[in-house]
Amino acid sequence: MKGSLQVRSGKYYGVFRKDGKQIWVNLNIDAKGNNKRKAEKALQELLLKYSNDDYISNDMLFTDYLDMWLKQSKPLIKPSTWEGYNKVVSGKIKPYFADKGYKLSDLKGRHFTGYFVYLKEHGRSDNKGGLCQKAVLNIRGVLSSAFRYALENDLIKYNFIERSRMPMYEPKKFEPTIYTAEQIKTLLTYAEETKSKMCLFLFLEMFTGARKGELLALTWDNVNFDDGTIHICQNRTGSKKEVLDIITSPKTKNGIRTVPLPEKVMDMLKAEKALQEHNKSLLKDCYKSYDYDYVIRQEDGSIYNPNSINRIIKKMTDKIGLPHCRIHDYRHAVASMLFESGTPLADVTTQLGHGQTSTTERIYIHRHNVAKSENIKALSDTIGI
Repeated sequence: MKGSLQVRSGKYYGVFRKDGKQIWVNLNIDAKGNNKRKAEKALQELLLKYSNDDYISNDMLFTDYLDMWLKQSKPLIKPSTWEGYNKVVSGKIKPYFADKGYKLSDLKGRHFTGYFVYLKEHGRSDNKGGLCQKAVLNIRGVLSSAFRYALENDLIKYNFIERSRMPMYEPKKFEPTIYTAEQIKTLLTYAEETKSKMCLFLFLEMFTGARKGELLALTWDNVNFDDGTIHICQNRTGSKKEVLDIITSPKTKNGIRTVPLPEKVMDMLKAEKALQEHNKSLLKDCYKSYDYDYVIRQEDGSIYNPNSINRIIKKMTDKIGLPHCRIHDYRHAVASMLFESGTPLADVTTQLGHGQTSTTERIYIHRHNVAKSENIKALSDTIGI
């Protein structure tokens, strides 16, 4: 790519052509004095930057911008989030806008109001009707993220999604499946008796109410055998396509907390630690190692894909006749048992690592994040284990 220096209002500008369009970029270098060599160097850096495929402008097609946004945002977000974005863009957004020829600079909020109405009426991939409100809101969120990135890069003047409207839906309330104490005992007993590979995970889940990613990110240096506690301070998200060894911070700042465990679960942790040491010495170089010394792992040291956890536990619940329950909803069960046992709302909030709890009302808690040992006794007494 070739370019030249030009002077406007006493400043050096880099001038070049990209996609048939002449582009002027202010180099922010004073044209007075001996600054020409500095400006020439800045021009070469500018030409190098814009000669690659990452250059974006508001005159590019909207669908091309989406491709560029996905490419540039991939290193900036969690892999699972990027996969979700990519699926929505390729499966829902681009097929609708591909033949419309909109440039980024052409778009208005009304274009997306019409799109959301279309999704409600005809958005299903099997052409058998429209999408539910939750699905449309998810697509809306992806578009909002894409335009927020464009706004940050001065390609647009406002986020178009903020000036769009959603179609009307009949209100529907999602009701999660919440296991009773008896159902939890049935599941834990079965896992223990069959020596399920999910046994430790399930016991940790039911006695902490932790998020799945928090337990999958638990490392041995955060297990305190002397105090009988675990320190939850990190999260591991996954990818549907691959197992990722990537640790992130908890979902909320209140997610960093110390949780006591009953003696039975601490004994299970001690047994697992010893088993891992045995497998490591037995398998030697064949034992899978990572940057982090994870607690929840397979016999060969491999860590689980978070989605595989769901499948394994669903097979277990199907086999023993329990209703399907999302792993995340185990948190609801833990909260319900604690409430019913008389545990104060503030303590439940700390136990689960919430920034706020909205069971009966929205409440904000500001306190030291160490869950009370009374919580664990309440859970043990309620489950009967």
